This record gives sequence, structure tokens and C-alpha cells, in this order.
Amino acid sequence: MKKFLSASALLIFNFYITAAQITPVQIDTLVERTLKVFDVPGIAVAIVKDGKVIHAKGYGVRSLANNKK
Repeated sequence: MKKFLSASALLIFNFYITAAQITPVQIDTLVERTLKVFDVPGIAVAIVKDGKVIHAKGYGVRSLANNKK
């Protein structure tokens, strides 16, 4: 849980300090780097702007037993 909170905080902080416009490729790169840094199997990311989801995607694997995505 601590890793999850740290990863979440890192993502929020990175989005806060970057420019208002971030591309889906930049989001993918940031999340993949975060998965490696915090050694977590997967993460779900949703970006909400003005009450609307503008990006929602799952990253990594859902099963460590068979690396199923």
C-alpha cells in the first residue's frame, strides 16, 4: 500500500509540475517508468479535467502468475 501511495503521489506531483498539456505518449512513458521505479505489477490511471475523464488506462499486468495483461 505504501508503494501505491508513493506512486500515486509521484504521478500527481509530476502532472502538477508539467505543462497543462500532456500527450498520451508522455503519460504512457511516465507510468511505465513509475512501474519500474516502484516495482509494482500494474496500475490504473485516470485523469479528470472539469469533471470529465480525459484519459483512462490500465498499465502492467493483472496476474503475476502468468503475466496476463
